Amino acid sequence: MATFHQISSLNLECLICLTLFNQPKSLTCSHTFCKGCLERVYQTQLSQQAITCPVCRKGTLVPSGDVSKLQTNVTLSSLVDEVKTKNPTCTVCEADEKPPAVSYCQDCAKNMCKSCERVHFAWQPFSNHEVVPVSEVLSGKVPLRSRRKCNKHPSVDEDCFCTHCRENICSTGEMLEHLQAGHQLERATVHEENVPLEKEALSAHDTLCENLKSFLGQDDPDDQSPRSVTERAKKISFRSYVKVNELFLGELKGYTWGVKADVELPLKNSMNCITRTPDGKMAVGSGQGGIHLYSPDGELQLTVLNDVNVLESGFLSDGRSVVRGKNNKISLYTPQWEKLDVTFETMSVEEGGIGGLTVDRDDNIYVSYKKPQKIQVFTPQGGKAVREVLCDGYLLEQIFSFQSTGKFMMRSVSGVVCLDGKGKKDKVLNKDSKAMYALPAVCRDDSVIVAWLKHEEGLVSIDRYTRDLEQVHNIVTDFKIQKPERCWYYLQ
Repeated sequence: MATFHQISSLNLECLICLTLFNQPKSLTCSHTFCKGCLERVYQTQLSQQAITCPVCRKGTLVPSGDVSKLQTNVTLSSLVDEVKTKNPTCTVCEADEKPPAVSYCQDCAKNMCKSCERVHFAWQPFSNHEVVPVSEVLSGKVPLRSRRKCNKHPSVDEDCFCTHCRENICSTGEMLEHLQAGHQLERATVHEENVPLEKEALSAHDTLCENLKSFLGQDDPDDQSPRSVTERAKKISFRSYVKVNELFLGELKGYTWGVKADVELPLKNSMNCITRTPDGKMAVGSGQGGIHLYSPDGELQLTVLNDVNVLESGFLSDGRSVVRGKNNKISLYTPQWEKLDVTFETMSVEEGGIGGLTVDRDDNIYVSYKKPQKIQVFTPQGGKAVREVLCDGYLLEQIFSFQSTGKFMMRSVSGVVCLDGKGKKDKVLNKDSKAMYALPAVCRDDSVIVAWLKHEEGLVSIDRYTRDLEQVHNIVTDFKIQKPERCWYYLQ
């Protein structure tokens, strides 16, 4: 059982909220914070791909933008549970069986039972000590002082605080050095009362202030004109949900839909795939070489992997990219687009033909093949496929995975089909017209969007569905497009 004094030495307090950890999550730099604290930090940062550590400023990729998916610090979580659930015993009594502690002295760093507490109050030298109830320390209402011993003088506490260096020092030898340098010193007890943050916590505090300042300094286009907000509100209506026994009241729906951007891609007939990146960009792969990265507004921002013939691409939760290239070779790249030394034993084009690629919620990589009508599943470690899924009768050029269920979706001859992890048909969605050409895509919330194309007429309609392929609403009806030379379309 950890004593209260050991709580500080075991670092059981979050450096942001200064209380015992609540759902501790670790960053790649090894610093740990409460899940709720990290979520608030993440919301203030301009980049929504990674979170910056408030202490050391190193970045950690946030899987799917969800802080809860960061690694849990199981050790700290267990220690916190132990402190919260077990009653501490007196550390002053010399008896073999220690009585339960009812209070804690911040100055002595001791747990005290009722008898020792009475003696402590009665002794004059301890009259100015701060004694707090055990319950208030356990609940986090009263933070513990973390008085450290001086490295140069192990028997002496670091009882002074230098406001210039922002660190605790002892008054035996170090105090003179700081005073000669013109530094301002305070007694540690006074500083803890006014600013209860230690060196690392102060760094976290500074970072949070900088993040908040940047966040508040952003130009918010929705804030610049209240009239524009009013105009948008007039175009929105509420439609009730007519089905019964469903936990869904209805939905907000806009009267009109418009095109956000009409992007002229430089790839012409060499475009092979379009994928959403973890930070919200649009990655367009070219058979002539390269991945072109566009902003959500259609602005070309970067072109990478110019010497790679890209057939399909996908992204792992940590930001690494997977690329299916020439002759179906699968390669893995860092978030900075550096190729990793990982080999995947895929089928060649002669054996498997062309196909699609997708990544599921567990970072398994699905590679589909048109000729044998099957999907091979790989882990990011490479090597041989860990399993295969037979998909007879379906078009395997484009496949999509559901993040919450482990199922995946692809095109059928006349529509789209949802399969379970074993290849068994789960749901099918077809249109009456055989002239329709279906293009599915799975959203981050596992709802489905399908573009229904009339290639000969150059018209596209887009509908949104639930994960069970029940229609939610129509987004676009018979939108006129410039018909390409061949029937080759992508939806993302």
